[in-house]
Amino acid sequence: MNIEKLRNLLKEQKCVLIDYTEKFKLDVDFEATKENKELENDVMIKTAKIFAHMDYKLMRNTNLVFLLDISKLAKYNPLLHMLLVSNSELPLDTNVLYLKNSDNFMWFKNGEDIKNNIITNFINQKEKGYECNVCFEEYGVWRGGSTIGGSYCGVCDFRTCAKCFKKASEHNLNNSCFGCRKHQSNKYIMMN
Repeated sequence: MNIEKLRNLLKEQKCVLIDYTEKFKLDVDFEATKENKELENDVMIKTAKIFAHMDYKLMRNTNLVFLLDISKLAKYNPLLHMLLVSNSELPLDTNVLYLKNSDNFMWFKNGEDIKNNIITNFINQKEKGYECNVCFEEYGVWRGGSTIGGSYCGVCDFRTCAKCFKKASEHNLNNSCFGCRKHQSNKYIMMN
């Protein structure tokens, strides 16, 4: 899905897409942060303030959706990129678009065609997790101090919790959707 198509779809849902990638562009020598912990902490504080400002805007206006182009973000702020990867909010791949609204976040590969209903579900998902279509347990919610994530098919919107996805990978079923059986090049992540 290209950004213009995404912007138009969100406009139909009465939402505004804001590309926030440039806000994380810091004039810092990121190589120097590897040896200088004080500099690294300074960068993390600046990054946290930008993220907090984004979250503040989302609390005040639930019709906003922020976009981070990870291919640019990885260059602008590699510390934030690695933080999002280490928190399982992103894959290691940088060819990803990350969306965040007031209730949840999702990512998908840049340029990959995903169905409109995936974005519509992302916008309309409020205050609860997603139900796994395999075991019917709720996922994407905070339990015991950590999020229990899952994946979904970009073709038929079939949802799979992390537990069932792991079982599928143990039986070599992880490259196909449980629902439509279409071979997937990646899994989409959505959680709140």
